[in-house]
Amino acid sequence: MKYFLLLALTASVLSGCSQQPVKQQAAADQPAIATTPVIPVIDHWQPSDAATNQSDTPDNLWPRILSSFSLNTNIENARITAQLNWYKRHQSYLDRMTDRASRYMFYIAEQIEVRNVPGELALLPIVESAFDPFAYSHGRASGVWQFIPSTGRDFGLKQDWWYDGRRDIRASTVAALKYL
Repeated sequence: MKYFLLLALTASVLSGCSQQPVKQQAAADQPAIATTPVIPVIDHWQPSDAATNQSDTPDNLWPRILSSFSLNTNIENARITAQLNWYKRHQSYLDRMTDRASRYMFYIAEQIEVRNVPGELALLPIVESAFDPFAYSHGRASGVWQFIPSTGRDFGLKQDWWYDGRRDIRASTVAALKYL
C-alpha cells in the first residue's frame, strides 16, 4: 500500500508539472535557440512555372505526364508488343504498381518538366522496379531506378551502412534524369 501511494503521488506530481504553463523569460536572458535545420536542396533545379501552376491532384497527374510524351511509339517490334500485351492482361498488377507510384509521381513529373526531357521517362520505373524503392536485382541494382553501386556513386548517390541513395526517391530521381 505504501508503494502504491508513493507511485500515485509521483504520477500526480509529474502530471501536474506537465499541466503548468511555461513562463517565458525576457529575450535578453534567453540564449539563442537554434532553429530547425533546413533540409538542403538536392539539386540546383527549381520548379518551372508550368510545374508550380499545376495543382497536385491525381486528376491532373496522368494528363500532365501524357502531355510531356515525345518519343516515337510507332515501332513494330515483337518483343515490345509481347510486353505491352502482358501489361494489358495484368490489370491488377498495374493497379498495385500505380498505387505504389502515386507516392512518387508528383516529384518525378515535376523533375521531368523542369529538365524538359521526354515524359515517358517518368514511367521507366514501371519496368525497372514497379516503383518499389527496396527492389534489388541479382546484379546488385537497387531502388526505383535500379542503379548498380558504381553507377550510383558516379552520379553522386551516397552508399554506406546506414543510407543508400539509390533507394532515396529524390536523390535517385535527380541522378537518373542526369544519367538519362
